[in-house]
Amino acid sequence: MTSYLSRQNLGLLSNFCFYFLNTFLSIAFTPIYLSQIGNEGYGVIGFFNSATAMLSLLDFGIPVAISREFAKSSLIAVERTRKENLLRTAEVVFLFIFLASLLISYFTSIFFANFWVTPKDLTVDQIMVCFLLMSISFSLQLFGTIYSSSLLGLSEHLALNSILIIHLIFRHVGSLVVLAASDQKLYSFLAWQILIVALQNFTLSFFTWRKVGGFFSSRVELSLLKPFHRFSSGVFIVTFLNLLGMNLDKLLVGKIVDLESLSYYTFSAGIISLIFNILVSPFYNVSYPTFSSLSTSGDHKNLCKEYHGFCQKVALLVIPVGIFVSTFSEDLLIVWLRNNSFAENASPILSVLSITWIFLSLKVIPYRLRLAYGWIRLDVIENLFFILYLIIILPLLISYYGSLGAAYSLLIFGFISCFFTVFLTHTKILKGEYKNWLILIIPFFLISVIIFFLSKLACSSVESPLTKIGIAFIFLVFNIILLFTLAKSLKKNVNLLPRLWR
Repeated sequence: MTSYLSRQNLGLLSNFCFYFLNTFLSIAFTPIYLSQIGNEGYGVIGFFNSATAMLSLLDFGIPVAISREFAKSSLIAVERTRKENLLRTAEVVFLFIFLASLLISYFTSIFFANFWVTPKDLTVDQIMVCFLLMSISFSLQLFGTIYSSSLLGLSEHLALNSILIIHLIFRHVGSLVVLAASDQKLYSFLAWQILIVALQNFTLSFFTWRKVGGFFSSRVELSLLKPFHRFSSGVFIVTFLNLLGMNLDKLLVGKIVDLESLSYYTFSAGIISLIFNILVSPFYNVSYPTFSSLSTSGDHKNLCKEYHGFCQKVALLVIPVGIFVSTFSEDLLIVWLRNNSFAENASPILSVLSITWIFLSLKVIPYRLRLAYGWIRLDVIENLFFILYLIIILPLLISYYGSLGAAYSLLIFGFISCFFTVFLTHTKILKGEYKNWLILIIPFFLISVIIFFLSKLACSSVESPLTKIGIAFIFLVFNIILLFTLAKSLKKNVNLLPRLWR
């Protein structure tokens, strides 16, 4: 168990390094990208990412299923040849998926460029070319998921994140060179992304096959996909509904408002997603193979320990950071972008989405637990209701509040669904643990709200945005330290057998 925990901690550390660097570089380079490709160009990229997100469904849940299969192999004897053939089969299937993605995205690009978006300065032909370039990049990324999911299932977090970090640096640094040297900045920027994704896929493929072995001896065996076709089908349905729900807001905003207004919304949604990715994704990646292994072995005691440990660690980070960003969103954007007009328009949306993402993040670990047990019906029902909710409520709120109305609609649903879905999770899995989950989570909200209310008062007479952020950051650090101390105290007063924090 000691070696397992040390490996898990190494995986968490490598994940944090990647997501921190990804967030840092994105934050550092975004102002440059905005100045080079313009607000409308940024809006085009954001809209296309939302419009084509549904195409990721073409993986049919196969990467998640293979990740789960490889994670189980650490406890169940699996023939090496079977794993080799499984990976080869997935590769061939994904080659056809890659081609299908290119074809579908091509026709999708024609439709959206001509009939959906409302350009100001860019022409329809220019938008069309941008959409086509992004189609190639997206399809390549989709193909690469088979390798990244395999490495995750094998708990090769260090190798995976090392590869991603190297290509991440090349992506951003190379983008600067391309933008500086080219007159067609938007086209060149998008073409560089294609090259980097292609190189990343090649590297991931090399390291995955090196770990699994049998690159030349493996063969296609479609029958290997049958044992988990029901699980992968369920994942496909959940992913489909989740992607539709999480991108429907941007599609509706893009239809109702102009591209400039859309850019404020997609910018805020993208940035807040980056911030929370660095906080949640490391636990998201590590928890799934951990839960899969423990559920297979029937180790309920350690499963309970790991589950509550992951839940509280996520809460300890996302709650204070989310409230911090929400409280000082405009000051953060002014200091970062040096664009007061953009900051003024985007900050209200960023504030609301920041709180929304707190609730969405708290649902991540319970979702991974359900996925490890193969229970996906709850997620299907939740996402169906979410889509219906957005179709009815979101246009109404947009008509009153503009892009901010879309953020309000997500906040309302996120708050309600967070506590309700976690409650339902504990009616079937880890029964009786919902009370402990509340005890270990709710106090974090109360304390963080009080601390940042005091920080707002402390900054009320300060005019400099940079000074405000400095003061608020001190409160943030104090908040996290206080919550960490409280976490240990709370665990002594609930009926959890193991000690979760060491």
